[in-house]
Amino acid sequence: MNQSGERGDEFILSWGDLIENGDYSLLSRFEKAVNFHNGDRLLSFVVPRARAGPVNVVVTSLGKVFRGDITVTKDYLILGDEQYQINPGFIYNSRLEYNSPGRTDRSDFGGSEDYWKRLYERLTIFQSYLEDIAGEIPTLSLLSPGGLHEGGTFHEQLIGILGKNVSGLLNSRGREIGEHIEGIKGLGVGLTPSGDDVLAGMLMALYIRGIINGSDLGDLRCRIFRGSRGNNPISNEFLYHAYKGRFNQPFKELMNFILGIDRGEIYNTTRAITSHGSSSGVDVAVGFILMMRCEVEKWNTAVR
Repeated sequence: MNQSGERGDEFILSWGDLIENGDYSLLSRFEKAVNFHNGDRLLSFVVPRARAGPVNVVVTSLGKVFRGDITVTKDYLILGDEQYQINPGFIYNSRLEYNSPGRTDRSDFGGSEDYWKRLYERLTIFQSYLEDIAGEIPTLSLLSPGGLHEGGTFHEQLIGILGKNVSGLLNSRGREIGEHIEGIKGLGVGLTPSGDDVLAGMLMALYIRGIINGSDLGDLRCRIFRGSRGNNPISNEFLYHAYKGRFNQPFKELMNFILGIDRGEIYNTTRAITSHGSSSGVDVAVGFILMMRCEVEKWNTAVR
C-alpha cells in the first residue's frame, strides 16, 4: 500500500516474471510504454492493450511513472515517495507449458506424418493472417518467393540486404553463420531495428524446433544469440527472451497454437502481434516463420 492508501493491485495489473530487483533509470517514453534500464536488464511499464510480458509491468495508467528513477525490491515497486506492493498472484508466467527443448517425453511432437501436416497448416494460417493484417510491412516480402527484388529506395535496398543475409544464415554452416548474423543485426531503423527483430524471431523458432525434435539446438541458439547482441538494450532484452524461450502474451499464444497445444483465437493473437511497435512484431514473426519453414521442409524432404 502506498502513502496515499492505494493498493498495488489497483495500479499494477501484471508483473513480468523476469523483472530483476534494483534501481532503474528512464530509458525511453512512448504512447503505450515507458522503458527503464538498470545497466543490464530492461523494465517496461505498458498500458493494458500492450499485454503481459517477461519484463512488462502492465499498469492502469502511465501517468504515475513519468517521475524519474524507480526501485524494485522483492515485494515492492517504489516510484519516488510512493511504494506499491507486488501481488504474487499477478506475476505473469512467460514460460510455455512444455518446459524446455530436449525433454525426453515428446510423444505429442514430431511423431507422425499427420503431426507435420498439421504443423504446416498452422504455420500457413498464421502467415496468411499476418499478411492480411500487416501487408504493407516491408519485411513480409521475405516470405514470398520472388517477392524480394533489388530496388532504388532506401527501404528496398535495406530489405534486399536483409533478405540476402537471412537466406545465407538459414542455409549456412560453420564460419558463415557469424558473417550473416553481422549482416543482419542492427539493420534498419526504429527503436528495435528490423534485423534485430528478425533474429529474435529465428531464436524463438529454434526453441520451438527443439521442443518438436527433442533436442535443444543449444550450440546454434547460443551462437546466434551471442552474435546478435549489440548496443541496443531493448533489442538485447528481446533477444535474451527469445534465446531463453520466454514469451510475451501474444507470442506465447502463437507458440501454443503452432505446437497444437491451444488453437485459441489466432486471428486476434496475430493482430496483437502486429500492433507491437511500428513493425517490430511483424519483423519478429517473419524471422519465426522463415526458421520454422526449415523444419517443415526437412520433413517434406524426408517423406518424398
